[in-house]
Amino acid sequence: MSGLIGFLRDLTPFEEIVTRAASGDVQLAAPSFVHPFLISGVLAREPWKSAPVLVIAPDQDSAGELEHELSLYCQDRVIVYLPPRGAWFGSETNVKPRVAARRSRALSELEAARNGTAPAPVLIV
Repeated sequence: MSGLIGFLRDLTPFEEIVTRAASGDVQLAAPSFVHPFLISGVLAREPWKSAPVLVIAPDQDSAGELEHELSLYCQDRVIVYLPPRGAWFGSETNVKPRVAARRSRALSELEAARNGTAPAPVLIV
């Protein structure tokens, strides 16, 4: 998969978009099936390569799929999904153990990156 990301480096329009994105002055519209590929291309460059990155997905299902696909494209990065609690704060409802474990892993990866003991993660919400 990393060979596909290398393809983007040689694509002049993509390089222009990445350069402009570093200044915050860019909008990119693409079909949803291309999003993981484009995100991976951006994550392979500085300043995003060495910093924690927050990726916002439109819904839970998309976030799970995006986590899986980014994990394929960005094998050198830690990709974690921070799922919603699934319960209101202060409510009597318990958070599902699977959700609690995924949230704990995401926070653990962020803490490890902050302490310098792990590479900067990509956090999907």
